[in-house]
Amino acid sequence: MKRILLLHLYLIIASVSFAQVTLCGKVSDKETETDIPFANVVLYQMSDTTKMFAGTMTDQQGQYNLENLPVGQYKITVSNVGYEVHQQHLRIAMPSAGNVLVKNIELVNSNIELGEVVVKSNLTRQKTDHNVILFNKEQRANASYAKDLLRNIPNMREDPMSGKLSTMQGGGLLVLVNGMKATDALLKMIPPEKVLRVEYYDIPPARYAYVGTVINVITKTLDNGYSFGTQTLTAFTTGFNNSSAYYSATLGKHRFDLEYYLNYRDYKDRQENAQYDYTLNGIEHQDYTQGKDAFGYTTHSLSLKYALVDAEKQIFQATFTPDYSKFFSKAVYEGIYKKDNYVNSLFKDWDKNDKTIHPALDLYYWRKISDKDELTLNINLNHFQTKGDDKRKEIEKYTESKMYEDLMTLKNRKQSVIGEAAYSRTLSLTSKLNAGYKIEYSHLLSDIDNLFGSSKYNSDYLKQYAYGEITGTKAKWMYRLSLGFTHIYSNCLENKYNRLLFTPKMVVGYSFSDNNSLRFVINSSPVMPGIDMLSNNAISITRDIVKKGNPNLTNGSMTQVMMMDSYNNKWINLLLGGFYQYEHNPINEYFRVEGDKLILTYRNTSRNQYYGTFLQSQIKPLGNELLQIGLFVQPLWQKVTTPEGVHTNFSLENRFSMSLIYKNFILNYQYVIPYYSVSGLFRSLSENNNDLSITYKLKNWQFNMGLLFIGKDAHYRTETTGESAVRYFDDRIIRDNKSMFIIGFSYNFQSGKQKEVSRKLNNRDNIAPTF
Repeated sequence: MKRILLLHLYLIIASVSFAQVTLCGKVSDKETETDIPFANVVLYQMSDTTKMFAGTMTDQQGQYNLENLPVGQYKITVSNVGYEVHQQHLRIAMPSAGNVLVKNIELVNSNIELGEVVVKSNLTRQKTDHNVILFNKEQRANASYAKDLLRNIPNMREDPMSGKLSTMQGGGLLVLVNGMKATDALLKMIPPEKVLRVEYYDIPPARYAYVGTVINVITKTLDNGYSFGTQTLTAFTTGFNNSSAYYSATLGKHRFDLEYYLNYRDYKDRQENAQYDYTLNGIEHQDYTQGKDAFGYTTHSLSLKYALVDAEKQIFQATFTPDYSKFFSKAVYEGIYKKDNYVNSLFKDWDKNDKTIHPALDLYYWRKISDKDELTLNINLNHFQTKGDDKRKEIEKYTESKMYEDLMTLKNRKQSVIGEAAYSRTLSLTSKLNAGYKIEYSHLLSDIDNLFGSSKYNSDYLKQYAYGEITGTKAKWMYRLSLGFTHIYSNCLENKYNRLLFTPKMVVGYSFSDNNSLRFVINSSPVMPGIDMLSNNAISITRDIVKKGNPNLTNGSMTQVMMMDSYNNKWINLLLGGFYQYEHNPINEYFRVEGDKLILTYRNTSRNQYYGTFLQSQIKPLGNELLQIGLFVQPLWQKVTTPEGVHTNFSLENRFSMSLIYKNFILNYQYVIPYYSVSGLFRSLSENNNDLSITYKLKNWQFNMGLLFIGKDAHYRTETTGESAVRYFDDRIIRDNKSMFIIGFSYNFQSGKQKEVSRKLNNRDNIAPTF
């Protein structure tokens, strides 16, 4: 009996000693209760606290998970940039049920953000479809507001002329703050110390299916207060101005925002050199134009917002934006019209004006249904009213007789409604489900009077998009699987168009280490005709060439396969990849003969193919923020197959940037070697950027000056490729921009801190009905 009791006691002790427990939980900010990603969680055995026993890092939702821990006495240490180190004695025993022990931990903000440890580079972690970026003390000290922090993101650049952010490789960029579409003013209302992290989506989620790159700025919960500011940037050598002003106030759960933007251009010396060579009805023709014109535009954008914010439960926001813009172009060119051996020397008098009024109302609602479930609703209402006049006259140079005249007036009215619902559910610590439905409806009524007579164009356009998406991680693997359906219905006088498209997407990644990962992407998306492409209204380009849409267009599809490898440390952020893109039934422009006219219109062609590699890097030679060098290089081969033959093009897309930060001074330099890119029938030369800007910061003030297009005019060129029925080139030089000197300032004041509205959906119709 004694031996049996001792044996039972031994087995009990052994079972306890070898029991395996999983320790998990959430790390959050004690003051704001927000999740803290990338916090270091380290476990030490009390028998030897000098040696780490186990460790991990919290995920994007602040969750951590340590498996296969024997019961015993431990010390747990949790640390993160900007917070005091949390240390605690922890006894791990077998729970009463199961083998999972939950331990949630709250961190306290540090008065000295990094204490004695200075992180020399921003911390970047690669997720399945995006990077998560944290900023260090040096970067926050150099920033006046959140927008300044975004300039530290690899591949990010700011246009010195417009002030808009973009990526080094170009393409569409959507900037969000807590999921809400951000304006430039909103990014200036957020102090840099309130930015928790930035999510950089180079492969956007399903709900942003038609956006190139998405940046989401995640902030800490902000308190009551108000802020206001103003900014202006002016050129002394030409008519140029960008100005803005904003005011924001928060009282309890209520927030009010007022923003105004003005963009003004008035250029006096744009040189135009255009030529059309073609054969019409067996007779050779040439139409040549040369001279200079004056052109410009003015846009006024006003935004009024009200939000009711209960950040833990629900958010409602209403936004009203009455926008107004006008554009003008006026020129008297010299030209030649040649028909066989008959030659006319001409004066060409062109005068064009467009005005557009665009009021819009946006209603947004978000609700947290449970700890795991969220529902978001958004409706966006738009009205466009455009009026345009385009007058073109050609007068014989010596006899002053009128040879050609087209007086066109355009009146367009467009109404659109965009509605969206999105649902998300957290499935586990490492996986999440997203689903949504989006519907867009627009009605266009267009009246045109020109030399072809009077015509009306009515169109109804409906697009529906539904998707389901699951994303997560397992060990070192990352994945995202998306399945989407797009339904398109278009109804105009000439044709009805009804299509259902299947759009899957897959992203699979593997993390070799914290700073090195490999991702494989397969993406399919529709290529759809726009309203202007389907319109059959006729617009004169020259006396023999007319532009029309094609009501019989159908959709195409694009499939892209891509491999990307990313690596980062305190000296370099590197992204290296290769891709292949195949477009089936793409929409391209072409010329065809109709009676005694040449028609520039659209058609579905056989296929387009693009393949290439790219290198994107940010280099910090000194290992800190003092000097940063950015480089984007993309060798690209393009192959376009049309009924006229196969057209190929090679381009070396590139962009070089350098920034130097010393105390309150920031110097930025950007340079591009111009390159050609092909779009169907045409190929175009990229803008020849060569820009230098300097910023000086003094408390709430920033002073800016710059020199743009150093030593050269802004130069643009478009020409036809291959066996086109019309051989065309257009060379445009804006001499006003040569070595353009700009100077400006901004002032930003904040009292308290403002509550930010967290939005998951953002919709807006920005396509004005112009032709």
